[in-house]
Amino acid sequence: MINPINHLIQITWEEKVNMLGCISLAQIASYIKYKYCYDKFDINASYNIVNGFEQFEVTQYRWNNKVKGYINQDEFAKRDTTNNVTEDDFEWIRDKVASETCHLYHNKFTKENKPTLDRIDNSIGHTKQNCQLACQICNTVKADKDNDISKLKMQLMKYAIYEHLPMTINNEFVYNMLKDCMQGGLSNVYHQCNLKGITSINKLRYNHVTKTITSYDNQHVVTHILDLDFNSLYPSVFSGIFNKNNPYTNNRIYQAGGVTSYFKCTSNSSKQKARDVIMSVDRYTDKGQLFCVKIKGHIDEKHFNSHINLAPIWRKLSYNNSIEQIGEFMYNKMKSQGLTVNKPTTKLTSLLSTHNQYLCFTSYILWFLIDYCNLIIDDIDSIALFDKHLGFESFACTMMSKRQDAISQHNDTKSLYYKQILNNAFGGEGQNNAKFDKISFSNARQTSLKQLKLDHKSTGKITDTTYNSDGDVIEEAQYMISESPRQFKCNKPLQEAVFTLDNSKFWYLNFVYNFLYKCIDMDRVHFCNMDTDSMYLAIAGSQIEGYQQGLKYVIKDQGFYDLYYKELLPWDNCTVAEVKKLMGITTESQGENI
Repeated sequence: MINPINHLIQITWEEKVNMLGCISLAQIASYIKYKYCYDKFDINASYNIVNGFEQFEVTQYRWNNKVKGYINQDEFAKRDTTNNVTEDDFEWIRDKVASETCHLYHNKFTKENKPTLDRIDNSIGHTKQNCQLACQICNTVKADKDNDISKLKMQLMKYAIYEHLPMTINNEFVYNMLKDCMQGGLSNVYHQCNLKGITSINKLRYNHVTKTITSYDNQHVVTHILDLDFNSLYPSVFSGIFNKNNPYTNNRIYQAGGVTSYFKCTSNSSKQKARDVIMSVDRYTDKGQLFCVKIKGHIDEKHFNSHINLAPIWRKLSYNNSIEQIGEFMYNKMKSQGLTVNKPTTKLTSLLSTHNQYLCFTSYILWFLIDYCNLIIDDIDSIALFDKHLGFESFACTMMSKRQDAISQHNDTKSLYYKQILNNAFGGEGQNNAKFDKISFSNARQTSLKQLKLDHKSTGKITDTTYNSDGDVIEEAQYMISESPRQFKCNKPLQEAVFTLDNSKFWYLNFVYNFLYKCIDMDRVHFCNMDTDSMYLAIAGSQIEGYQQGLKYVIKDQGFYDLYYKELLPWDNCTVAEVKKLMGITTESQGENI
């Protein structure tokens, strides 16, 4: 066991990550991913983060508030405030801001890079003689820390802003929106039994008059089953590499950086403003604005038959699993299996509308639903806007290249290692545990004190007090106390997880709508089942050829297929790099029945 562990430590150290101090593979993968993000970082470089922003102008109102804040800060630290700056120093601060720059990194002051007073001598209060101007970012990070540590932290923060890299969320409304928007992988079964030469291709049809759905078999009979697997789907979509099958943002999928704006849509003008962001033609160029929005919407009834065989709105829905809601067949099946019925439940499912509920969507999936699935936005509740970046591209491409090399060399161990690094690099951003209940164990006295706190949620007795024969206490009673923090920090960039999950659904649907539907005869194909990154297709192809015929005999537009398939699918005698390419799809298996 020692040699394999040493080997694992060695290949991890090649990425400058010390495995002795970081055992979790997911944590190692996350460290490596962000290491690549900051590969070009230079502690002595100038990262000007203010270009293009409007110059900051001091107002009397803001200055009055800052003066009060400085006095409170100095009084709390027991510093003399006799000669502190006052509200009457407005002209002094206004001229100073207009003519000077940040004394630390010489950036100009703008609405996005506000000025603050930085004390020269931290033992003295905020006097004119003891203050110089600094960016709000620099001053916050610097505080009273060591100068070298402060410089490193300030430069890292400026670099992240300069490159639009991920930032943690400091807006509670955005935090809650992102938590609502976190939709996991989908797992749907459409046809359970698919047998060669027996099962017919099955379709659904909606009747606009009777408002009913009919399931029917057509004349084509299944010849084989094709299992398609998306190569490292999550790393593929956060890589941001070019793929001409992607219709948005200049054929690249961008990841979200920091939050730039958030607003509730409480008026017609604010709703229109949000709608303008969503529907902007910039979505087709690299100027496209990334967002997360909470909306109500539906697909028009006249388009149901275009989407009913693969309902494209994949979202968690809250509903009552009564016979009226889920139908008699499903209701009776759940009841026979001993599952709970007639109770509110929330499930991730595929839909044709949001069912009059506000649901969250991110940029790419919503653009796709509007442009290709006839989604109509009925109402908008709120919207958050984000910077965008391609910071994970070098990580994803490098790790996939190393995996491809390992496969070519028949090194299964290294191939599996790099596969795990790629796939585990996603997920850590979505695990913010700061809001979880805190559990502690205490005696009666400590418990009574904790119960007085506003954070207290519940208390349970675990053990009774035990006594010896003389009546002396051997062990005090123990209680379990649950506390729910009223305040918490968002210590992970949740938007990275949310956009990765949604972008994977976008890329999945994009393959179906912009490739399969355009060049494959879907009357000869139906979906058996699908998971997060794979799909099983029942195909009615050639009755003469064997089951390894793939899509060959169900192509309806050979020209379109020839133009685009190499961007997605492997071909005969292609290299390992083409089989396992990012944004690509591999034939995982083929067979006669499923």
